[in-house]
Amino acid sequence: MKGNILKHHYAGHVQNPAVANFRDDLDGLETVTINFWKNQGIIHYYDADGNIYYSFEPNQYGSMCLPLNWTGRSEEFFIHNANVNEGGIFDGWGRKVVEFPDDGHPDMCNAVMDITGDCRDEVVVWDPNEIWIYTQDDNPLQGKLYKPQRNPLYNYSNYQATVSLPGWSEAN
Repeated sequence: MKGNILKHHYAGHVQNPAVANFRDDLDGLETVTINFWKNQGIIHYYDADGNIYYSFEPNQYGSMCLPLNWTGRSEEFFIHNANVNEGGIFDGWGRKVVEFPDDGHPDMCNAVMDITGDCRDEVVVWDPNEIWIYTQDDNPLQGKLYKPQRNPLYNYSNYQATVSLPGWSEAN
């Protein structure tokens, strides 16, 4: 209330923080961030108390890190970008868990959203000429699935903090 700084990390020019449940073994929600200049490309994970628990540098450029509900289970991943060589989907330990196929897809931009309606996200990638959508090979999945609450689409921006609050739903 008095404006006292409780914690300060010198992490560079951090943009696009994403808050989600990236790890079930940690209390609360975790945050992933990426640097956009100076230490460009360094990704930091923070626990619910604001402590950095892991950092890595998959490449040397900034890209949004968007929470991704790929499995329908409570732990989310995040997409770094859709580049075949330097991109991919990562878990809360910094491990690349999904690679994009070398199939000619565009990798200029990406977004995540539940397009098929089974609570899990699809990955949308595009450039000025094409738009591609990736989904799971077992879609649609039935039963109790993780369904996080996210920022409303009408406020979607390339400069946003993304918040993914835990939730569950029965898929139809």
